Order: sequence, then C-alpha cells, then structure tokens
Amino acid sequence: MRNTFVPILLLAAVVGCAAKPNRVQEELIEQQSSPYRQRGTASIAGRAFLIAPDGRQIPGRSEEIFLTPVTSWAESRVPEVVKANKIPMGDDRAAQVWWTTRADTTGDFSFEELAPGEYFVLCSISFNAGGQAMERVAYTRVMLAPGQVADVQVTRQLGAE
Repeated sequence: MRNTFVPILLLAAVVGCAAKPNRVQEELIEQQSSPYRQRGTASIAGRAFLIAPDGRQIPGRSEEIFLTPVTSWAESRVPEVVKANKIPMGDDRAAQVWWTTRADTTGDFSFEELAPGEYFVLCSISFNAGGQAMERVAYTRVMLAPGQVADVQVTRQLGAE
C-alpha cells in the first residue's frame, strides 16, 4: 500500500497547552525540524491497533495516522496528547511539521520518502466499550536511518491508563 503525504507546518498551541511557542521556541522548533522538510529514502510501514484487556486487538480501521519529527517541543507535548486522548488538529497542532495518511481497514499504513531521523507516529483509535463510543491515542517512536524501511506497531494497552 502506498500512501502519499503532504507536510503541514502550523504555528499554534497543542491541546492542553496555554500558549503557542514563543519566538525562541519557534526558532528552536524550526532548527530541529529543518532536516525533516527534505524528501529522503527511508519509509515507515506499520499497523495501528489497541490491545483490549482480554488480549484482543482493535485495529485502527481507516483511521488517520499522524507523523511528526521528534523535537524538544514534540517530546514535551506527546505525553499530554496521549493523556488527553486527543490528537491536535488544524490550528491546535504544535509548531512543527506533520504528515498524515490513512490506515486501511486492517489498520495498516505507510509513509515513504522520509528523511532520516526520529519520529513520533500517532493514531486516535475509536472503539466501543459497554455500548459507549470511546477513543484512545496510540503511539510509537521510531528512529530511521537513510534508506531504512521500519516496521512499527502503533499501539496502546487498554485499561493501563
């Protein structure tokens, strides 16, 4: 499966944060994310799913998958995103580069032509628990070398919150 992606740069605050990055932080984010703005030869292929308490896997069927470089800004915000179970959208994204793609019906996805470096991969997965619609953010962190094809699992254990 080949998914195309378009880098998106938005300057705004992450959900749960009081203010957008100040000028010094914006400059640091720009510096740290600059190498990721180039097309590269690495790729990520993976599957997004939750693990139910009974061990069953709940795939991220047709869910949007998000990819962002690991920067000091992202490192400080991803734990908040996971805790809040809400991936920043639109103007609520951190001040850095984000790529998106969509998983297939089994939760499989891919990103291609990536620059080497370290990335966060996130996915908000919807499921039904006791007749109630719920969502949980699954994520992983991956380091890519030039030309590497990384196979990742974007997952989260339910009930371990």
